[in-house]
Amino acid sequence: MKAKHKKLLATATLSFGGVGAVMAQSSPPPGLNSLVVTVVVASVVVFLAMSAALVGTTVLILKLLKARGLQIDLSLPEVSLGGVWERFVGMRPAKKLAAIDTPLDHNYDGIIELDNAAPPIFNFIFYGTIVFSIVYLLVYHVFDLRPLMIEEYKQEIAQAELRKGSGEEVETLNETTARMADADLSVGKDIYTANCAACHGNAGEGKVGPNLTDEYWIHGGSFHDVFKTIKYGVPSKGMIPWKSQLNAKQIQDVSGYVKSLAGTNPPNPKAPEGEKYVEAASAAGDSTSVVN
Repeated sequence: MKAKHKKLLATATLSFGGVGAVMAQSSPPPGLNSLVVTVVVASVVVFLAMSAALVGTTVLILKLLKARGLQIDLSLPEVSLGGVWERFVGMRPAKKLAAIDTPLDHNYDGIIELDNAAPPIFNFIFYGTIVFSIVYLLVYHVFDLRPLMIEEYKQEIAQAELRKGSGEEVETLNETTARMADADLSVGKDIYTANCAACHGNAGEGKVGPNLTDEYWIHGGSFHDVFKTIKYGVPSKGMIPWKSQLNAKQIQDVSGYVKSLAGTNPPNPKAPEGEKYVEAASAAGDSTSVVN
């Protein structure tokens, strides 16, 4: 086996070994399917095992041939760090230039063109682009490990829609301008479950906090009153101001959900607190209130 072939084989084995080790030790991106990760890692391990078996078989065959009298040099050439770097970047010692550089049969104003091979570093870059394209194809188009650009764009648009409430378009949204009709009750329910249910109950029946399903309200029962109470809180009663944790759109959504709990009659309701509130007939969408 020629020395350069053995060098190439050793380099390829070490390269694939390093890639396999990195893939096996690195943590997968968020949301990556664990089954796919297992399959990819298993494939790398199998490939490395097959490569090692192929190398071992090749060496064994060469040794057997040598034992039968064939002149085969199995010794590895001396390798030094400086020599590897020079070979990698295409540098050659001056004493070898005459033997390696072959001038072509033409020149221009005394400038001679040499018929030299491209430096190895250029070949590594070229082969690297091929390897990258294969990895890209597998990751993005075969195993779907990462989203394509159009999918990333759609995800970013969806996230931007969720963050709309914190943008400039709702800077003027407050306890005066918020409207019940603009509230997203499904989003409000999620916010309520995550932040309010611990004190007011999953169904609004009341626990530490008051019952939200009856006609009685301590700080006013209109939509705007509820918005204001959630935004600024009631520190004296243990309710924190939510304006530091929820944006105006989110407060509007959860206020709408709280208002939608009226009259739902959940089991084990807490006793009424505060004053009775009756919604005005003309308050559709605006929650203009009358208090009895």
